[in-house]
Amino acid sequence: MKEAQNALSKLRGYTYLIFVFDILLLLHQSIANLFHMSDIKMLYGLVALVFIQVTLCILWCVKYVLSMQNRKETKTVTMYASRIRFYLIGEYFLLGMMVVNKAWLHSYMIDKFAVILLILSLIAVLKNCTVLQRQRY
Repeated sequence: MKEAQNALSKLRGYTYLIFVFDILLLLHQSIANLFHMSDIKMLYGLVALVFIQVTLCILWCVKYVLSMQNRKETKTVTMYASRIRFYLIGEYFLLGMMVVNKAWLHSYMIDKFAVILLILSLIAVLKNCTVLQRQRY
């Protein structure tokens, strides 16, 4: 049980870290101008950091589910964990949309829309993570 709660707390911690990086993605043009950097390098660096953190979140979510296998509420835990993984995999597609937008389309609105969807999906991840931590299924 302690191993499962440890995995879930790491998942929550990495999710908060992704949230900070998503706020930085929202302001990446201003930050690039502030430090006299290329906007593309700043965006690609932040996308790479978020990509790594999302991968770690998915792995901790899988570890949580595997450590909760022999319990009576296994189906419910698996459902909430699969929701978390669904939202995190959706973040991969949104990050890819941001990279494609910056490489070919150069649309300001698509960029901001993708970041807002990233933040909303993280809120859904945190909501499902809270349900798992409080064990109120």
